[in-house]
This record gives sequence, C-alpha cells and structure tokens, in this order.
Amino acid sequence: MTGGKGRTMASGEDAGEQSGEATRRVSVATKKGFETEMEATMKGTDVSTEFYQGALAFGRDNMDALVKANMIMAQGYQEILGAMIGMAKETMEDGFGPAAIDRFTTRTSRISEIYMTMVESVMEPIGERFTAIAGVVKEGVEHPKLGHKDPEHH
Repeated sequence: MTGGKGRTMASGEDAGEQSGEATRRVSVATKKGFETEMEATMKGTDVSTEFYQGALAFGRDNMDALVKANMIMAQGYQEILGAMIGMAKETMEDGFGPAAIDRFTTRTSRISEIYMTMVESVMEPIGERFTAIAGVVKEGVEHPKLGHKDPEHH
C-alpha cells in the first residue's frame, strides 16, 4: 500500500517501531541515570551520617574529659582545703612557736605537692583530647574523601 508522497504503510510502521525503540532506550537510560544518581546520593548520605556520628562521639568524649578533669580538680581542692584546715587547727592548738613554724612550712610544702599533682592529673584527660584532635586533623588531611595525601593537591 502506498500513502501520499511515495510513503508506504510499512515505512510508517517502521517509523512507529523506531519511535517506540527510541522511547524505550530513553526510558532505560533515564532509569540507569536515576539509579546511578540515587546510588551516589546514598553513598553521600552514608558518608554524612558516618561523619555526624563521629562528630557526636568526639564531642561526647571531649565532654567526658572535661567532667573527669573537673572531678579531679574538685578532689584536689578538697584535699588542699583539708590540709589548710589541719594547719589552722594545729596553729590554734600549739601557738606560734618555732615548732609551729616548722609544721607550717611542712604543711605549705605538702599543699604545693597536692596542687602540682592535681594540675598534672587534671591535664591528663585534656591532653588526651588534644592528641585525639591532632589525630582527627591528620586523618582528615589524609582521608581520600576529605583531603588529599598526594602532595600535588596541597
């Protein structure tokens, strides 16, 4: 059968088939593109979730270190206060003779020792967190998703 201007019905059917095939190909490509985009989005979400959870844990560890440092400091000041009360009590009982001055010197040295031990103990958990911060910074610089280890990219 011949249609207008020399076209046959068969060529019209071929055009319809070609159009259907093109539509199918576009549909498949669109689906593949969507799946690829969704996969990339999910990977990005996983990285974001992992980062967020890590940041929360890091902050929690920092807070725990501060609480620990404050508890150590409170115990240290309590010990210092006890030593000072003991010193005042002895002074009241014994008066201000040469023996009292020796005890006062001894007690003052003891208070200094307590204080220095307290400061060292307080700084331990805080120092550990500074070490952790340095590790995170180093890891971030070398992390393939967050930074570059390659010197050309610095």
